[in-house]
Amino acid sequence: NAGFAAANNIGLKLSQGRYMVLLNPDTLLLDDALNVLVRWLDEHPDVGAAGPQLLQSDGQPQPYSHGNAPTPGYLIRRILSHLRGGYLHKWDGSQPQLVDWVAGTCMIVRREAWEAVGGLDQRFFLYFEDVDWGWRLRRAGWPVIFLPSVEITHIGGGSVGRQARRHYDRSLVRLYAKYYGSLPAFGVWLALRLYRKLQAVARRGKP
Repeated sequence: NAGFAAANNIGLKLSQGRYMVLLNPDTLLLDDALNVLVRWLDEHPDVGAAGPQLLQSDGQPQPYSHGNAPTPGYLIRRILSHLRGGYLHKWDGSQPQLVDWVAGTCMIVRREAWEAVGGLDQRFFLYFEDVDWGWRLRRAGWPVIFLPSVEITHIGGGSVGRQARRHYDRSLVRLYAKYYGSLPAFGVWLALRLYRKLQAVARRGKP
């Protein structure tokens, strides 16, 4: 297994259309979602990428269909929101929203934008490759848009196991090292260690 980024880059390089789509196999498309995304990008030629609202199998919105650039302040707010049992990225409207990234679970990218910034960074084995990609697109002048009126079901978007959490933490530290340097990345590593310990304590306290 070469990882999410490496596997998708193979498909991206083989693609020939004007748009490129990342779509997890554990998804269900609702109401012609992909065609809606294509039509929306056709009508907005300046936009580099777009993504839909992800839904859980019970129809409830998944919290991280999109997000902001992972600044240190953002990370602190995200950890605190998790500890309180909430989420940062609840979007209640139906209008398109300019964001820093959309989830690689389902996203559509304009070919010209891909040619400008390249594919997914394969140093991210799993998690945060979509965040990095969105950030690179934005920095290159290609807006990234979240379309909450377009919905798909992500069946595998529930709880994650220990191995997935390990990949998540490693990729987040790598992201900070890439954009902020080794010292902030070390701070993130320490914060994650503390966060995971608090999580473990909270789980032990549940009946």
